Amino acid sequence: MIEWYKDKELTIFFDNKPSVGMRYALPSMSEAEKKAVTKK
Repeated sequence: MIEWYKDKELTIFFDNKPSVGMRYALPSMSEAEKKAVTKK
């Protein structure tokens, strides 16, 4: 659901929590973390 307010601000509500994850491996990550990111 999206709602517009009079001060032109936008709010977005989700029915389900969106899945958010890392898309790129960072140099500071361990090898296991890098492999987990690569699988996604």
